[in-house]
Amino acid sequence: MESTRITSVIYSPSGYQIASASQDLTVRLWDAQIGAPDLILDGHTGIVSSVPYSPSGHQIVSGSWDRTARLWDAQQGTPGLILSGHTDFVISVAYSPSSLQIASGSADETVRLRAPGLILRGYIDGVTRVAFSLGGHLIASGSRDVTVRFWDVDWGRFPVVMDDFYEVIDCVV
Repeated sequence: MESTRITSVIYSPSGYQIASASQDLTVRLWDAQIGAPDLILDGHTGIVSSVPYSPSGHQIVSGSWDRTARLWDAQQGTPGLILSGHTDFVISVAYSPSSLQIASGSADETVRLRAPGLILRGYIDGVTRVAFSLGGHLIASGSRDVTVRFWDVDWGRFPVVMDDFYEVIDCVV
């Protein structure tokens, strides 16, 4: 059992596995049937803040305060690509419905879209959450600047900004 704070928990698409991100710098993969940890994924040097599964369930991506996002094989726990470029904590990561794109939101006030390599700017404070639309053509992002922005993935523009909020945006789905 983890002895430090868990920052993110998610079921795999199959429902047979759970991934958890933790302040102890690890991602853990759990057997959802018995609640026992199967694998511990090491590699981050900062708190792990976000850990979604790909839609197929074969991969996970972890976002960390070490300013990176890392891809992992969800069955074997083997590391894949390290996605760098943010200049501050990576707070949220998300897969597109096709699994071909990964978005990361950071305290550096940007969203990075890993394919085709867009950097989405316009915030005046850190990005707290990112999520793709079901069709994969829009990204919703919440920020500490108390806005929600909907970005056009194909063009890298934000067609809609919602700013009638009074608190930090902690969740977008």
